[in-house]
Amino acid sequence: MDEVTILQEIREHIDMVLAQDSPLGTYLWGEFIQLHPADIARFLIDIDEELSTSLFLHMAHSLQLLVFEELSLSMQINVLNAMDEEGKVSALNRLSPDKLTDLFELLSDDDLKKYLELLHKKAREKVLSLLQFHPESAGGVMNTDILTLQSE
Repeated sequence: MDEVTILQEIREHIDMVLAQDSPLGTYLWGEFIQLHPADIARFLIDIDEELSTSLFLHMAHSLQLLVFEELSLSMQINVLNAMDEEGKVSALNRLSPDKLTDLFELLSDDDLKKYLELLHKKAREKVLSLLQFHPESAGGVMNTDILTLQSE
């Protein structure tokens, strides 16, 4: 089966896929987790929020981290709220400070404080400095990573 057909089958039999209580459900789940993380993320964004969160939480932790990076900001917030503490720490510390800043700009003050505490100290300091800039200003849009080129 091609990717489009697999995703359509998953959409039609999502309860079986989540339960993996039938050969079809098990087969579709196996095909689903073999897809590229960006394709999985796109599929999760397109389906019902509750079902997408369930599918996300059903994945192995290593796959969750790869898919998390590909999710939209609003979807990242949804799955963060559903993840356990260890998953939250892993997912947040995997994102660059720029992406974390974009994500954190959408959070309430209470959630922001909670998630900042989960970051490594260096990442937390970088994010806090980036949050001081207005999102549409040059400082809010810039990438703070440094690139070093060496001549041969």
